[in-house]
Amino acid sequence: MNHVPKPGWVVAFLFICFFLPQVPVHGQMHRYWSTNLNEESSMLAGAVVGGGANVGSIYYNPALISSTKKSLFSFNASLFSWQFYNINNALGNGIDLKKSHFKIQPRFISYLFRFKSMPNITFEAAGFNKADAEIEFSKAVTSKQDIILSLPGEEKYFANFKYRYKYSETWIGIGASYSISDKLSFGISMFGTSKTMKYHFLTDINAGPQQDTVQTGGGENIPYYAAATTKYEYLTYNNYRLLWKIGTTYKIEKLSFGLNITTPSINIYSDNKSVSGRYNQSNISDPDGAENLPDFDIEDEQVKKELKVDSRDPFSVAFGIKYRDAKYMNTFYSTIEYFSGIEPYKMITAKVNTDITTGNIFDMIPNKDWLSYANGANQVVNIALAYKRKLNESFLLLGGIKTDFNNQIGLDYKDFEEYKTIYSVRYNLYHLTGGLLGTYRGSRFFAGLQYSLGVNRNLNQIINLSDPVEYNTEENGALQGNRQQNMDIIFNGISLFFGATISFGQVTDPEN
Repeated sequence: MNHVPKPGWVVAFLFICFFLPQVPVHGQMHRYWSTNLNEESSMLAGAVVGGGANVGSIYYNPALISSTKKSLFSFNASLFSWQFYNINNALGNGIDLKKSHFKIQPRFISYLFRFKSMPNITFEAAGFNKADAEIEFSKAVTSKQDIILSLPGEEKYFANFKYRYKYSETWIGIGASYSISDKLSFGISMFGTSKTMKYHFLTDINAGPQQDTVQTGGGENIPYYAAATTKYEYLTYNNYRLLWKIGTTYKIEKLSFGLNITTPSINIYSDNKSVSGRYNQSNISDPDGAENLPDFDIEDEQVKKELKVDSRDPFSVAFGIKYRDAKYMNTFYSTIEYFSGIEPYKMITAKVNTDITTGNIFDMIPNKDWLSYANGANQVVNIALAYKRKLNESFLLLGGIKTDFNNQIGLDYKDFEEYKTIYSVRYNLYHLTGGLLGTYRGSRFFAGLQYSLGVNRNLNQIINLSDPVEYNTEENGALQGNRQQNMDIIFNGISLFFGATISFGQVTDPEN
């Protein structure tokens, strides 16, 4: 039975989507497959490009929109999730960063509808959080060590490290699918995306004696002074973009095949733009002992029209297969998706200022484009496998596994090597999902669980605060030691999600 949507429904839907909260869901701008949408695609680990996406079709393969022969209103919410970060030797030997994070958030809402005047075309509108990440670390390190070469005895060493990364990506779109026959269909969807970034990175380090006056090695009494260095970065923006998905499906008896192409995104507009940075150093002795290194203070801030933001997305192509037995008792799914690389480029373009420090220091800065940020991505291929079992007329058991590879591991920034970048500890994720889906009077209700695991070992430490020297000539950093490749990260995430799909009309497909 076809259903003509009432205007009130459409207005209500658009209002909800427009004000859809941007609350964190686990994910990152450096990974592509952290997304969970509707009940079926979530518990099938996203292996649904060849079929089974249900109302998630607008994202996974818009050609599948027409496989649902009824009008649907759907919402999908994550009841709660826990995330556990353990980064061993992050700030030096034995200086670890640990964090647990609990959150509650909505995920996905959609309205799928058909018109009597166009029986072969099905439309869908949806709004959802595609990817979000939020993590914050704060650590203070203090000790007594003999660090300053020109002063005898021990000094008090104090280092303060702060890191905050918050990234949110919200999609709102509309799609349509045209059924040429019972076997072949084509579809297209268009999305407006909103990317929100807030980034804060700080290391503030001091070393000094605990006396009012200090006697040098030559017996001279000098007033108190401390050696110090600070590195500070702050960045925030909203970037609005457009992209399209084009898909097709073909069915042969028990098999169905799907192909979905996602275009690179187009930059439309940016707001809430702000970037600032500071790097200073004072009272640091030259390692050869002759005299002090030059003191300096480099600082700048730019906002709004002074900045250009361009947070790009790759081209991707996904291929999926679905197989189900003749009795509809068992269904198997697989999907593979290729994401193209993104050549390193300036994600944040700031104006080059000459008055950010003194003239001599400015001449020594290797990259005068001091506040601009570079970005880029490697090619990535992700794979997902899933299984669905019909338990009885009312309940389905679903499960799946998928990769979620980081696109910046080993990235070569080439000509942009001297530019600032968004720091992140890079690791791959693996997701294991499962749950139950029940039907009642044509509507669906579900509950599912996802476990995520990420491990990476022998990484470069963020900074070495455990073995500081007055000036590290190898890395050109004051009051810190050489970073070692012994940092390990272990990430564990558990998410429980639930939701419902409210249907209008009768079900004509056993799977739907």
